[in-house]
Amino acid sequence: MKKRQRLLAALTAAGMTAAAVPAVAVFADDSVAVTPSKYLQDQKGTLTMTVSGDRDVRVKIEKDTLDGVITYYDTTLENDGTYDFTLDSCEYNVNTETYDSSFTVSVWDKADSSCSYTEEHLVVMDPGFTQNVERSQFDWNLTLQEGDKQDVSAVVTDASVQDGIWAGGTDLTMQYVPYTLGDVDNDGFIDSTDVFELLLYVAKKSSGQKNATFTGDASSMAETVAANAADIDKSGDMDSTDLYYLLYYIALNGAGVSTDWEEILAN
Repeated sequence: MKKRQRLLAALTAAGMTAAAVPAVAVFADDSVAVTPSKYLQDQKGTLTMTVSGDRDVRVKIEKDTLDGVITYYDTTLENDGTYDFTLDSCEYNVNTETYDSSFTVSVWDKADSSCSYTEEHLVVMDPGFTQNVERSQFDWNLTLQEGDKQDVSAVVTDASVQDGIWAGGTDLTMQYVPYTLGDVDNDGFIDSTDVFELLLYVAKKSSGQKNATFTGDASSMAETVAANAADIDKSGDMDSTDLYYLLYYIALNGAGVSTDWEEILAN
């Protein structure tokens, strides 16, 4: 219910915002129009991303400009489905002497930031300065699947003009290793043993061990599971902050106060 409410709110906001932007992009009937970026100058292109795998996916889309990088979108897709991101052009490319825009698109599993993929130089053409191009359209199919190791494979179709559309696409599969947040030793329980494992790891790092591990084998699946489970705040680094959250979680549940990680991290 909570996800459905958030999705409805996002759709309402998208409709209100999109009304102020010229409607040029073409969306599928069953897709969700992500709220257009506040930096959007026009609608010359669309990136349509179809997600499957029942995992929360973070998406960041950045525009490369002469003045630096501008973040257009930084959002989480919490449901499987099809999402439309509106893009623009209006940048003069000194290398090609044409008007277009270059974007960098990054996606990653929200629960496992090491399960990620980045594609650079996604070009959106300006129809006003490019012959035979009416708009730009990129179609991404993203599948997340459980596996015994982390792996990413991508098949990228380079953009070309097709019936007046500058079109390209990416078929992307990201394989993740399942784990339970807080269950550092992966025994099915979140308890003092997990606190000990995380405390020992933090102590190793504090003592100057640059290659500190939980299991002794940095390349093993068990190490990947332990590291992901211990990185409570998803900062990419296991430290005293994660230890605090783990202790707090165990203390609350030990006292009979039912809670979850979402509530704890929100405080």
